[in-house]
Amino acid sequence: MVVCIIFANSNLTLMKSTTPIQLLLLGILTSFIILTSGCTALSIRWVTDKRIDKQITKLRHKEDNKSVVILPMVHIGTKEYFESVKTTIDTLKEQGYIPYYEGLMIDSTACDSATIDTLIRKSRKIIGLNVFTGYGDKENKSLPRALRRSKKYIAQNNKYLGLSEEDNAIRADYTLHELVAEFERRKGEIPLSECDFSTGLSEKYKCKKDKGSRYTFVHNLRDEHVLDLMKNSPHDKIIIIYGKAHANSMVFNLKKEGYEMTVKGKYIYISK
Repeated sequence: MVVCIIFANSNLTLMKSTTPIQLLLLGILTSFIILTSGCTALSIRWVTDKRIDKQITKLRHKEDNKSVVILPMVHIGTKEYFESVKTTIDTLKEQGYIPYYEGLMIDSTACDSATIDTLIRKSRKIIGLNVFTGYGDKENKSLPRALRRSKKYIAQNNKYLGLSEEDNAIRADYTLHELVAEFERRKGEIPLSECDFSTGLSEKYKCKKDKGSRYTFVHNLRDEHVLDLMKNSPHDKIIIIYGKAHANSMVFNLKKEGYEMTVKGKYIYISK
């Protein structure tokens, strides 16, 4: 079984001696850069990269010879960047790989409109913005101003990457109500204040955030979910297309499952 994981990553540099705690702080820092209203054009450049060939990481299982290929990517980039990533994905699909992609979504068939509204407010309480209108929504003032005003950079979507149900692409992520339910099962209910309810979903968010829960909500729970899908997948070849801050934790999780790193990419800070 061969698995490809495609992640976004940032153009930051760490020493080879980076510790697990530093890796955690890296994830929190880069998430903060993107997921706060103080994001600038420089912040966007930090999370944009063109040298895809330098980012490839490969792992192989010690016993059954299963392979994992990690190709870092970004969620916000130039049109040319996404075209180059699509070319890479298309090449892998021609070799028989099935795309498993990131896509936290709202399932309108599972919840009524009032419940959906509350779920979005609960997620905003943790991450500090409403991402469910799309990163390029110019009317959503909860998003960083640099994203709303940028003309050079565009947000990732399945069309740019050539992903569709017709070619068997699979969404490998929670729905919002599943993620909130799993988080609250483990951590307790996410409390909403009067400020949370009175602030419109497209307004700049100034209420008190639950910052301590962000990494669990955005990363840990979803990383575990993806790993479970990988372990139970019926496919022999998989491309998992996911965000940059998940890459190192995925490598860490795969190594615990018996994988060894044979090629270390530019943005992987875990030692072989």
